[in-house]
Amino acid sequence: MIVSITNVSMNYEQNEVKSVTIQFKGQTEDRTIHVNGRFSITSEQYNENSNLDALQGIVRQHVADKIMEGSN
Repeated sequence: MIVSITNVSMNYEQNEVKSVTIQFKGQTEDRTIHVNGRFSITSEQYNENSNLDALQGIVRQHVADKIMEGSN
């Protein structure tokens, strides 16, 4: 799946980053499946995974987890 990070927003509380919201879109190479959405991670998770490849991996895992939740 091709994943694009479309926006990363820092959410502040008392001048401190509390969480980071990631917006994304994705599609299969043949464009038969499309996904998009947003979710938040902690500032610690972002600091440990702030490069693009790591963020795309977090998105892939988040989407896979949500898909699997629906099959229970």
